[in-house]
Amino acid sequence: MQSLFKYYRIFLLGLFFLHSLQGKEISSVSYQAKILPILEKHCIQCHGSEKQKGDVRFDTLSIDFLKDRTAAETWHDASDQIKLGEMPPEEENPLSSDDRKILTEWIDRELSESFKKMQGTANSMVIRRLNRAEYQNSMTDLLGLEMDYADELPNDSLSPDGFLNNGANQITSAIQIENYLKSARKALNHILVEGGRPETSTSEVVWNKGKIRGPGNSRYLGHSSPNLERVNYWHGSYQEPPRDGRFTIRIKASTDRKPGQPIPVLSGRYGYFVSGLTLNIMDDLGEVPISSSTPQHYEFSSYAHFFPRAEPDVPLDKLNGVITLQNSLNDGQPAPKGKDEVIEEEVNAKNTRQKLEKWEKDRSALIAKQDQFEQETLPDRFNKWLKKLPSQVPAPHDWLILGNAQLKSLGGAIFRPKEDGSFLVSGLNPKTDRWVVTAEVDLPIIRAVRIEALTDKSLKKGGPGRSNSGNFVLTDLRIFAKPSGTKGKGKQVRMINPMNNFPQKNGKSSAALAIDNKPAETGWLSEGTSNTDQLGKDHACLFAFSEPVVNKEGTVFTFELDYLHQNRPDNGQQTIGRPRFSVSSSPLPPLDGNSVRSEFISIIKTVQKWGGAESLDSVEILELVQKYKSIDPMWIAMKSKFLGHEIRKPQPQIKRKKIRVFPEDPDFPKILIDSVEFIRNDYPSWPPEPHRKIIHQGEDIRQPGTAKTIIARFLRRAWRRPVTDEELGKWVVHFEGIWKDEGSAIFALRETLAASLASSNFIYLSEPHKGQKPRILNAHELASRLSYFLWSSMPDDPLSTLADNGKLLEPGILEKEFERMLKDEKSNRFADQFSTQWFDLDGVDRVAINPQYYEKFDSSLKAAMIQETREFFREILRSESSALQFIDADFTMLNASLAKHYGLEGPKSQRFERVSLTGTDRPGGVLGHASMQLSGSDGADSHPIKRAVWIRERLLHDPPKPPPPDVPGIEQSVEGFEKLSVREQLEVHREKAACADCHRSIDPWGIAMESYDAIGLFREKTVRTQKPITTQTVLPGNHKINGLEDLKKYLLTQRHEQFAHALVSKMLTFALGRSLELKDEPIISKLNEEFMQADYRLSALMKNIIQSKPFLSR
Repeated sequence: MQSLFKYYRIFLLGLFFLHSLQGKEISSVSYQAKILPILEKHCIQCHGSEKQKGDVRFDTLSIDFLKDRTAAETWHDASDQIKLGEMPPEEENPLSSDDRKILTEWIDRELSESFKKMQGTANSMVIRRLNRAEYQNSMTDLLGLEMDYADELPNDSLSPDGFLNNGANQITSAIQIENYLKSARKALNHILVEGGRPETSTSEVVWNKGKIRGPGNSRYLGHSSPNLERVNYWHGSYQEPPRDGRFTIRIKASTDRKPGQPIPVLSGRYGYFVSGLTLNIMDDLGEVPISSSTPQHYEFSSYAHFFPRAEPDVPLDKLNGVITLQNSLNDGQPAPKGKDEVIEEEVNAKNTRQKLEKWEKDRSALIAKQDQFEQETLPDRFNKWLKKLPSQVPAPHDWLILGNAQLKSLGGAIFRPKEDGSFLVSGLNPKTDRWVVTAEVDLPIIRAVRIEALTDKSLKKGGPGRSNSGNFVLTDLRIFAKPSGTKGKGKQVRMINPMNNFPQKNGKSSAALAIDNKPAETGWLSEGTSNTDQLGKDHACLFAFSEPVVNKEGTVFTFELDYLHQNRPDNGQQTIGRPRFSVSSSPLPPLDGNSVRSEFISIIKTVQKWGGAESLDSVEILELVQKYKSIDPMWIAMKSKFLGHEIRKPQPQIKRKKIRVFPEDPDFPKILIDSVEFIRNDYPSWPPEPHRKIIHQGEDIRQPGTAKTIIARFLRRAWRRPVTDEELGKWVVHFEGIWKDEGSAIFALRETLAASLASSNFIYLSEPHKGQKPRILNAHELASRLSYFLWSSMPDDPLSTLADNGKLLEPGILEKEFERMLKDEKSNRFADQFSTQWFDLDGVDRVAINPQYYEKFDSSLKAAMIQETREFFREILRSESSALQFIDADFTMLNASLAKHYGLEGPKSQRFERVSLTGTDRPGGVLGHASMQLSGSDGADSHPIKRAVWIRERLLHDPPKPPPPDVPGIEQSVEGFEKLSVREQLEVHREKAACADCHRSIDPWGIAMESYDAIGLFREKTVRTQKPITTQTVLPGNHKINGLEDLKKYLLTQRHEQFAHALVSKMLTFALGRSLELKDEPIISKLNEEFMQADYRLSALMKNIIQSKPFLSR
């Protein structure tokens, strides 16, 4: 029995103690007359003079609980064993219900009376040092600089309770103090600066295309590319990487992802290489989500000192900075297999980029000029034109020209308007193309359509086609019509009686071939006519409608023109070079009949409708200007010029090469890299913000008294309490001495503050007290205890202010601060630290997975397994859910990798999300987490004893005693032990006398979980021996169960109070930073009752703890 109170196996104790507080009398029972006979009959034969199982003797065990606390612990332990049915053992003479009641009530009564007398008889002072996590968080929050402060500190010692913040188990060496000093100096060298702002310079990071081998990471499989997908990367370099100072890597990037897909994450690495060497020296920059589909700037900033730096003797001309970027979104899917293909690569990208910048500048100027024309000149031109407009609609024309048509080429061609209502086609000239032409017609009835292919001197051989020969072939034509103002494409119009001005050699109209339902074989064309010399001449065709299109308010037409003929001498590319579209109301319009612009007619009709030109108001004139715009010669010229500029947009020069490529995954979001810049000495402000946090704006440390003010302010924050004049004086003298010796006030301040951060006032959380009785914490001690409990860090400014004015000691204020701090994201530190230590999540990394049995296991899953349990704890805390869900829940927290590992539908990224387990075979609660199942294994097979000990120690606070030191391992003493099944191995344990007592109460807990292997997956056979597993077992108290689900039901129905008591004890231990003692039991019982009354909510337990006497005193 250890000197520190082992407070496990006591969940029922809270019930009897609370009953005693409520005044329930337990009848006095004589030990000699009633207790000793029961012990002699049932206990002393195994715990007497001849045999002492577990090193316990009841025949000589003291019954003075107050004087002999070791004996009190043993009696307390025995009471719990009796109540749980674990004593006497199943094979021994069982206790009657009357004897069980007499014995347990006597033990409980004596313990209760002793607890009352123990209150205030001893001081539990523990001088507690910051552990690694607390030191890291405190330095970060104090100094405002992100860096690894704890990298050279030793690992924390684990207390018997399983926690890393127990002062009784912490040691501090001289080397550790040196490392504290070293870490503080390193940070303050970057924070406290002197002199003027260093010069900022920017370098373009040049993309190294495709030939650079990726850094050592399994995701860097493809060649360097600006399009980051599942496996490739972006690799770039620049000259003269800095050896010191703050730098920024600015990346212009966007994402290409479908709705509902996860946001990709851009991660970066930074380092250098030396010319002549193939080795890249790299370190991680961090990650940033790329959520915008339009290019945005994203930045990584840090200090060169925190990354690998080349030796000073490496010449700058041999030194190159290296930056690699990758899409680190992991959706759990495997990397695709690559294959050798021919890819296209851009050549001379920098020159193209420069040309593109000039092109964009000129384009902006054209748009501005066009906008200015529309606002300032066009209205005047319209007014002059309006005065010449006839008052009546001219005599009917044969054809209405659709000069207001909107044309779109699916192949990327551009249509430049002409004054005659035609469009000059330019830009891309694909082998095949489809034009979609829409136009609104202000006529009540339409009976025919005409398409003209006009010549132009810019076309090859004058046209009328765009091919090298001047030919065109319109292979298919479809027309749709709908009433103006309605949605959709409308109803298809049936065309009849096709005609064209140049018939074929057989005398038939080739226009008919555009509507013969053979879109890739025939069409209206400019060659093959009866007179073959028709190139360089205007061509036209018309189609009558089988039924007139009648819409009183006007009609919107959609023309679809296909150019699909590839098997021609010009290899396709045979579109019309200058089309013009017209419609007619006449039943039989002549092909070459007179024409007028549709906009002209529409304006005349509108003016008549609105009462004539003299009655038009400003709104009506503005509407008419927009109609007039498409027939104004100056606007047409400007529009044509602008579209001509669009054609000249610089295009990348592409070369083809053979490489191994990986197929695109349409379900994986991409990151598109536009550019990368490296910025040296990139300080957002000068002096930097962390500097101004210590030396305020306007303060000159060289002025008398200023250093004292700065040091006093810093020590108050760092030491988490007011500083006495005597303390301050010593540190000011220290500063002045260094200043005098070194001649630099900033250097002296760095050294002084660094030393203060290596002093016991910063490193230790001591609340000193030498009295014999506990005392109430003062406000600053309470602020620190609260902050390190909830945030694993020092108090922030609001909490410190409440400590300074004493208001924190008011119960209502303390409760409000608790609620504020719990809502802060820094409380995630509590959730992660407590869950990691309570569940011993570090045990996952203590087990090496055997690749012989798990060849495809990805070791990165270990981190995900740990995070599942941490996120699960966070979710239960944040959602105010019952802590009983740690035993069984209908959900868990998964990312893509872990969901795939479990075989569940889940998130598509590495971000953890709540996933329902309803309707799945995956067990809920922490017992179903792979973190627990892996740590409870040997890396190849399950280890039921490790799992059993975990359950009893972590969930029930009832750890079994360690095996006797003089008992050899049974694995060495039994031949062929490794070939036995797990159940057979455990039976061997129970058959051995030295092992039987312990293993009878240990093994069943682990056997119930045998259905899950070393990596947390369901199995029916053992991994090594391939023998069938069994999960049937009998728990102490003769409770028969079969499998994990039965085990969870048993824990929830039979052991839920013990679990709650265990969680309360664990939480209180963590909050106090010390092991609990026998005299703490009353408060544990009280907290446990309140916890259960609050529906097992963690926040309620935490709030009660921070208001409890042990938390408020020492």
